[in-house]
Amino acid sequence: MYSHEQLIEFHNEARRIKEHIWYEHQEPDLYPILVIRWRDMQPQSVNVPEVGSLVERSRELAQKIKPDSWINQVEMGAPLVLWACLNSLKDGVHLPGIDNYPPEGTPMESIWLACEGYSLEELSDEEAAQYAHGDLKEDYETNPASKVLERLTTYQVETSSTGLAEWGRVTSAFHKDDGGRLIWHEARVDTSEDDPPSDGFDRLLDIMLPHVTREKLA
Repeated sequence: MYSHEQLIEFHNEARRIKEHIWYEHQEPDLYPILVIRWRDMQPQSVNVPEVGSLVERSRELAQKIKPDSWINQVEMGAPLVLWACLNSLKDGVHLPGIDNYPPEGTPMESIWLACEGYSLEELSDEEAAQYAHGDLKEDYETNPASKVLERLTTYQVETSSTGLAEWGRVTSAFHKDDGGRLIWHEARVDTSEDDPPSDGFDRLLDIMLPHVTREKLA
């Protein structure tokens, strides 16, 4: 079941990993971290970079064979890779990083995800409105006066005792100071008690929730 303490611990660990790859390896972005637990099994991590490469190669092949394929119409990013991972596992496809597969029919009961994105939470409602239909990533990268911030978001999505999905989400916006140090802003926590999320539709939650929902357990 959802545990606020475990989610905070996971979020802090993701922050430590983010700081390590930036300070020690000068890697600007943290590739999504995805951890799955099936019933009566230990959690296991998907090798997301390798799956992402497979998805990208599939897109390139689809472009050559069938340019109008739906996969070419979807932006390459965390939602597409997450969708590919979870639906592949649901269909029994073996993914890089998963060594122990459950017996057929074993339900997935826990999903942990950490990924980077962009945030408007430091803006006033009036300032944020101008970005409502814009491209945050493009504005962040091309606009010297941009008020868009990078952010790290972690999720815990669990099957509850009633068979419905419970979830928690922690978001920490951050920026780099003139010396390249990461400056973390105050974290924001949302949970399934706030459903729908306080800041609106969340594509990643929308992808994860069906995989841990088991109404028949109620």
